[in-house]
Amino acid sequence: MRLHKFIIFASCILFIAIVLSHINNDFWQDEIYTLVHFVFTPFSTTLFDYHVANNHILFNFLLNIERQLLGINDIKEVLFHPFYVRVIPFIISIIGIVVFYVAMKKLYGNKFALIALSVYVTTFSLINFSVQLRGYALNVLLCTILVYYFIKSFKEQYFSNTHFLKLLFATLLVVVCLPVNIYLISAMVMLPILLLIKPTLSPYISNNYLPKIVLLKIIFSLIGGASFAAALYVWLFSKHQPVETTLPVTYFAKGNLLQSLAVFFHFTHTRLHFYILLIAFAFMLYRSKHKKIFFSNAFIISVSIYLLYFIFCFIHGAVIIQRIFLSLIPVFAIIITAVVEKVFEENFFQTKLSIFLSLNFLCVIISIAMANTTAKKNNEQSVYTHDLINQYYLINFNAKESVLLADKMMKEKKIPLFVEEGFGDSGIADYLKIFTIPFAYFEAVQATNYQAFAIISNNKKRTENFLISHGYTYQKQMSSSFHYNVYYCYKK
Repeated sequence: MRLHKFIIFASCILFIAIVLSHINNDFWQDEIYTLVHFVFTPFSTTLFDYHVANNHILFNFLLNIERQLLGINDIKEVLFHPFYVRVIPFIISIIGIVVFYVAMKKLYGNKFALIALSVYVTTFSLINFSVQLRGYALNVLLCTILVYYFIKSFKEQYFSNTHFLKLLFATLLVVVCLPVNIYLISAMVMLPILLLIKPTLSPYISNNYLPKIVLLKIIFSLIGGASFAAALYVWLFSKHQPVETTLPVTYFAKGNLLQSLAVFFHFTHTRLHFYILLIAFAFMLYRSKHKKIFFSNAFIISVSIYLLYFIFCFIHGAVIIQRIFLSLIPVFAIIITAVVEKVFEENFFQTKLSIFLSLNFLCVIISIAMANTTAKKNNEQSVYTHDLINQYYLINFNAKESVLLADKMMKEKKIPLFVEEGFGDSGIADYLKIFTIPFAYFEAVQATNYQAFAIISNNKKRTENFLISHGYTYQKQMSSSFHYNVYYCYKK
């Protein structure tokens, strides 16, 4: 037992260390937009302005409180010291670890909670978003709380009014935090509805047959919380019609069913031993004469939520941004833990489980090494990546350094500055505007009118090809492994 606790503790420390390594990262475009339009603003704007879906209301409200308590009124201060505000999602992520462990311990006991914690803190997708200046860390925390109260509803024989209100309030916060969590709520609502339709399913979901009144309370608490949150957004929309809050909808989009596999793959990442355990679980299930013993409460509920989530995504057919699936990380951790618990049921805390926990620890190290290598390679080749594993702004994203270097070059050589962004807004123009550095977007007609100029570019191949084809000599000021490079360009 001591060995297992030590490995899990080491995994938690490694999680914190990796997250801390990104706490002073420069900001990418979405984060700067958040700061400019929703944080360095009056509280009324933070809470009631929803002109774009960029406003993660609850999270931005926390940021606004923090920056006002610290007396930070100049956005340039946080551009120079990103950790001033990134500390908020960092703290939330640490709280998330504690809450997840406590929730699992209360639901399924200490052994289950320890294994689940190992899966949770070694999920690389979670690490990637733990200090991002958006509401995803807060969202995972709130979803953990919601999952806890939801599962607890099926484990208690008496559904009190207090529990009803807790589940309702948790649902309200989850949807306010991220409106697309309505898919998660819909998946949860379907479970008690299925039990109402077919009560014989109760032994798979609950320890006992739940009265209809309990099932109805669960349904109404979920729908009630979601309805209050929806009413809030309807009111916000009536005040200021959003420019960009809805995603294209096609209905019955098969691609959203395939997303369930893609998300599972991303959550698993280098922990390929998860697939071995799943195969072992399936084989044991196939060979067993008593198949019901494999379908624990934890397994059935978590798998049902996961699958129903994507079924509702399929029915609705909206184009989904992958990072909204972070809501499912607590559910994913429960699925894997339920499988591990069954496979290692005999000699539960023996050598085999130690190997499993150690592999989780090792795989986080492999994941960060792969992410670093991939980021540097993509930066050199000007490749845009933005999924649950690789984000172009996470590693070697050097917006502040490139802007300050370009500014110094402009003043020393008395030359104009151009910006070349190869895949839309990445945040560099916002840095230049906030630092009041004059620039123009790179255009061939403008550039060829100058004997010498500077360029900040994240599409380095295209920039270099243009310069060579137009007879310019250029000097790169940084390694190509960084996202941006600054070029001094001139004709001899």
